[in-house]
Amino acid sequence: MENLGEHAEVREESLAPLGLPLAAAGGGALAGAIGWALLLKQAGYEIGWIAWGIGALVGWAAVKAGGRGRTLAVGAAVLTVFSIFAGKLLGYSMQVGDSAGEMADQEVQAYDEYMRDASDWAELCAEGQPAPEAVHGFMSTHEYAEPDQEPIPAEELDSFLTHMAPRLEWMHSETPSPDEFRARSASDLSTMVYAESSLPELVFADLNLYDALFAFLGISTAFGLVMRNKAGPSRAPPSDS
Repeated sequence: MENLGEHAEVREESLAPLGLPLAAAGGGALAGAIGWALLLKQAGYEIGWIAWGIGALVGWAAVKAGGRGRTLAVGAAVLTVFSIFAGKLLGYSMQVGDSAGEMADQEVQAYDEYMRDASDWAELCAEGQPAPEAVHGFMSTHEYAEPDQEPIPAEELDSFLTHMAPRLEWMHSETPSPDEFRARSASDLSTMVYAESSLPELVFADLNLYDALFAFLGISTAFGLVMRNKAGPSRAPPSDS
């Protein structure tokens, strides 16, 4: 009899609808990721317990759509993981974009100076790639390096040639407006950040025990809410005819 009960329970779970509850859980996960990212952007720091709330939202959405059973519970847990991680990625991306925009606002105030630098750099490169000593001199005299740095560290030289030199060449050849210059500066600054660390690396570097705890609570809450739901979707009563 016990085996028959187990088989009946498995059969009932296999007959439980997955499409609508899974879609509802996915909608909750998407809303949670966007909400997490916006909070991170506005607050400037993470509120760890939001991860717990995301799990509750995903599980609640699945249950409200009639979701039940182990399969859907696992799906809700996986969607919670996705939502938390995606929210972190989106939030960090927004923060990098905001920081790059603020720095670009400062740089555009020196637009005329950058245009003069671009002209001087083009003159230095008129006969081809300048020697390292000439690049060192340009960086020192145009304040791209400390004047008393002798020699300029190889990292700073490589960064200048990789990120700044192409921008100066672009400015000399295209003569952009201040707005165009600001947009290019913001893009270049974001690229420089991602050259140091990718978005996933930034997220993982900032993880701590509290993040792990609240993520676990969120995942287990999503799983538990669905597993405890025995009602399933409402059905019409059988007809007497």
